[in-house]
Amino acid sequence: MLEVLIAGGAGFVGSYVSELFAKQGHNIHVLDNKSNYSPIDNSIKNLNKKYLEKKRENVKHYHHISTLDHLELVKLFSDFSFDSIVHLAAMPLATVAIQRPALAYDVISTGTRNLLEAMRVTKSNARFIYVSSSMVYGDFLKEIAYESDPCYPKDIYGSFKYCGEIITQAYVQRYGVKASIARPSAVYGPGDSNNRVIQSMATKALLHNKLTVVDPNTISLDFTHVTDLAFILATLADPKVSIKPGEIFNVTRGKGRFLHEIVDIIKLEIPSVNVEIISNKEDFRPKRGTLSNTKVKNIIGKHKFLNVEEKVPEYINYLRETLL
Repeated sequence: MLEVLIAGGAGFVGSYVSELFAKQGHNIHVLDNKSNYSPIDNSIKNLNKKYLEKKRENVKHYHHISTLDHLELVKLFSDFSFDSIVHLAAMPLATVAIQRPALAYDVISTGTRNLLEAMRVTKSNARFIYVSSSMVYGDFLKEIAYESDPCYPKDIYGSFKYCGEIITQAYVQRYGVKASIARPSAVYGPGDSNNRVIQSMATKALLHNKLTVVDPNTISLDFTHVTDLAFILATLADPKVSIKPGEIFNVTRGKGRFLHEIVDIIKLEIPSVNVEIISNKEDFRPKRGTLSNTKVKNIIGKHKFLNVEEKVPEYINYLRETLL
């Protein structure tokens, strides 16, 4: 049985990772200060809160600690000998990061440094997974983004996430911390309160019967269902799985989908929806698409990734029960 610490474990992705580790019989510790940056409607927040609490029903250890509190982190790492750490504690919204860059820097970069420093001070031998973002690449230089591609983040969120990667790599090189980096993309699924693309589109379509879409024929994202992401993160965090410290993994579905494809799926579920197409005016959002997941597939083995055709209708039904 592993002792697993999930920083940000009460959040969207963290709750799925907690559930998966608990089902495997491990002892789960959730570290979360329960900060809420979400701008969405309270009825959806309440639905998501109950849904995620259900997923964490087998979690026995909660630590209400901020990753900015270095001394409390050192005490936690002194009290418990963790085998695995998944670091998801961060400000999840690029738009909020732009509005509050000082806070975003502290939460994303300083919080990461504090966790790694607590590991160093306490001589922790845990496997550490830093969950970064595909935003670190900036505009994709090719049709498919590989882990070896250069990173030129063009927004505040991507820049600070990349800063966290550099800090993580430095602790690997200088102090021998057993850390690796995961880069997810366009995560979606029940429980999301962060106004990500599919959640935003589905909610608008259900509430207003009008869906405003930005450049649907040119914007492509590698939409990844949260259960796929949770499975990958749990696998990477398992100390028995052989990966080199400092390795970087794209943790995605591995297939870019244009926004018009998502619109078509929504139309099938909500035939009355009225679609309005507008041009992109948010220059901070990089041009993205498919991320190569070959490296991570070599680690996780045979795994059937979920497709938007199957999971977006399920997600719409999940929202429909509360909104309509």
